[in-house]
Amino acid sequence: MKKHCILWTVVITLIVSWFLFFPWSKQVLEDGGTIVYSSFTYKIYIWNSIGGKNTTEIYYFPFNFKYRSGILDK
Repeated sequence: MKKHCILWTVVITLIVSWFLFFPWSKQVLEDGGTIVYSSFTYKIYIWNSIGGKNTTEIYYFPFNFKYRSGILDK
């Protein structure tokens, strides 16, 4: 009985973790190939602008819900 309970706890934890950390959205912006990966807990910008920014930025919860223009205004 105890093994059964532990197994279900592990399975539910893995499902919830996958749901929170899987990149549900991938956008390719038309500024030279910038890629944005979004999840419920993070947002990753891989900047690749023509004649500009070539870096990577990671925003964790709760800052991952900002719109792109709000991030560019920093």
